Amino acid sequence: MTTQASENMGSRGGLGVKITGGLPTQRYFTPAGEEIFAVPSMREFQQKDENGKIVRSGTRDGNLDKGWTMTMPEVLKFKCPCKQFHDTQEAVDVCVSKRAIESAKWETRAQKEINATSSASETRIDDLEKDVKGMSEGIEAIKKALGIE
Repeated sequence: MTTQASENMGSRGGLGVKITGGLPTQRYFTPAGEEIFAVPSMREFQQKDENGKIVRSGTRDGNLDKGWTMTMPEVLKFKCPCKQFHDTQEAVDVCVSKRAIESAKWETRAQKEINATSSASETRIDDLEKDVKGMSEGIEAIKKALGIE
């Protein structure tokens, strides 16, 4: 799709359908160049100096704090599965490998905890079975002493 066609479609409200009603949305771009329509998230802000005196205050769109921009970025970044944006594909690959290593660490830790709890429950079950066996032997001795079958 050409840029002119996408702009023409955008001026008509998407896929030729004019969207009416609902909250007004604003057009944003991610650092990777994806187009997002979202409701502006307006926030009050204050900037203070070292002494605590207010230097600046006003209202800011919180969506801009996510890294979104109002215009298409000239230098596009790479989107990572960790929902961050990196400057190079190598940085994305490093991030993915770090996440895989962390995931493997957590998986081994979870497996150790599962094994520890299962072995503890097995020993507890064995102890209970021994107690039940001892009780049944005691019941048999009482029945024998009372002359009950």
